[in-house]
Amino acid sequence: MKKLCLLLFLLIISKANYAQTDTLYIPFIAYWETGDIYEFEATKIKRQWDGEILTKNDSITYNCILKVLEETDSSYLMSWKFDSPFLGELGLPMKLMGSIKGFFETEVIYKTNELGEFLEVINLEEIRSKTNNLIDSLIGDDIEKSDGALSANTVQQIKAMLTSDQMIQGLVLKEIQFIHMPFGYEYALNETIFYEEQLPNLFGGAPLRGDVELILLEADTIERKAALVRKMRINEEDTKSFLTGLFGRLQIDDIDLTEFIEKTTYQVKDDHSFEYIYNPGIPTLIKTNRETRLEAEDQKMRRQDILILRLKQ
Repeated sequence: MKKLCLLLFLLIISKANYAQTDTLYIPFIAYWETGDIYEFEATKIKRQWDGEILTKNDSITYNCILKVLEETDSSYLMSWKFDSPFLGELGLPMKLMGSIKGFFETEVIYKTNELGEFLEVINLEEIRSKTNNLIDSLIGDDIEKSDGALSANTVQQIKAMLTSDQMIQGLVLKEIQFIHMPFGYEYALNETIFYEEQLPNLFGGAPLRGDVELILLEADTIERKAALVRKMRINEEDTKSFLTGLFGRLQIDDIDLTEFIEKTTYQVKDDHSFEYIYNPGIPTLIKTNRETRLEAEDQKMRRQDILILRLKQ
């Protein structure tokens, strides 16, 4: 019996040791230095279907620059500049082109912790001022002088929501949030992480819940490269509550529309992939794909929003 116990003990030890050496862990920690500059090319693609008919297929490409402004023991001060030249596709009057162009030539100054996790936007008020000017140009005079399709109070509600902290950060931080998504954690190769994420409501109100799966699919310790895949499904009931609450804030009282929202089925899912040089901690390729499906009675609509962020070599 003692011999059998000894053999069992040795077997357990050997298996435990094997498991420890067989699992590869990759930490995502920023190793940046003041003055580091990385240039990216970003492409956004938007497609929409009405039933099986493709009704929209637009794309834009623009340049982005990520720069490390300052490095301390506990934080990094970062700059993210982007110029999104898609003025033509907006179909706006020529008199508005100048204000739109000024808005999209934007620099975001923000801070991360020492690991590279996003903390806060530093120049939020400057961006808010630009956003206010943009909204005034687009909806200020034209809507208030219109035939009354929207009340002046509704217009003010729209402006307030579009210049809220949540909305502004949602507009200008999308690429930044993707870049910093993996930082601050250690990932085991081929082990899926499951968790619930609280998504900020860009129009205010309760956050939306999302069920997330995250996995480190590939890792090369010699080249210091890693690839992750992240999938998320947004809670359908939260989506319905979000839409109902939005119409309430806009004071749009439409019983038929409220009932239509309740009867509609929603499916919002994200499928994202990330390729990094994990030391010093910079993405070489990020692909994000959000697909939204709505079905009500005999109506079906589908929308696809794609972002491709590629490091320039």
